[in-house]
Amino acid sequence: EVPVCRLSYSFVRRSYCIPSDIGRFVNLETLILTCESIGGSIPKEIGQLSQLRKLNLSTNQLQGEIPAEIGFLTNLNNLNLNNNQLSGCIPPEIGNLENLEVLFLSQNCFQDIPAELGQLKSLQQLAVAHNQLSCPFPEGLCNLLKLEYIDLQGNSLMGCLPQQLVSCESLHTLLISSNKLTGDIPLNLVGKFMREVDIQRNFFFPMEYELPRAWKTDKAFQMAAHLFAKSA
Repeated sequence: EVPVCRLSYSFVRRSYCIPSDIGRFVNLETLILTCESIGGSIPKEIGQLSQLRKLNLSTNQLQGEIPAEIGFLTNLNNLNLNNNQLSGCIPPEIGNLENLEVLFLSQNCFQDIPAELGQLKSLQQLAVAHNQLSCPFPEGLCNLLKLEYIDLQGNSLMGCLPQQLVSCESLHTLLISSNKLTGDIPLNLVGKFMREVDIQRNFFFPMEYELPRAWKTDKAFQMAAHLFAKSA
């Protein structure tokens, strides 16, 4: 066992990939490798880092799928894989990360969101923007009582927004513009705790009734303006 709590870029700078023997750093708690030059895939041995709390591999050239072994990192509370070339489906094993609070997977090539994301009871921030998602809006997110921030912009999400979304009392930011969502907009979507709602450039049915009075006041009305922009 190697008693390391933090690992720097120097560990990978010679090969410009994450070596399979990363798994020997079993006491590692923080792994941050953001350098715009790491390629290859995420090795399955990453699942051996059972003490890992923060994993940031953003802004690299990582390819392939997230290994299913990511589900062994049950102490993880922050996972950032933004801005890579990762593809395929997000592994359902990610639903095992019961302590995960932040999940950032934007600017990759993911095609689906597993239902198991609805098991992440500690999740507060979720971003899977600008991928290739062509699935319905994940209804399981409506069960996450701590979820504050959702960013799913720039995908091809289909179907309707679940009505249960209005019951997410902790949610203050909902960014789902530039998708293929349709149907009715939940009437009470903009609540008193919402800070930003953007659902432009979708295919929602036009609203034929008057704006709720609460939406006509100051900040609430400014947020609601996004909802009634012409869909492209």
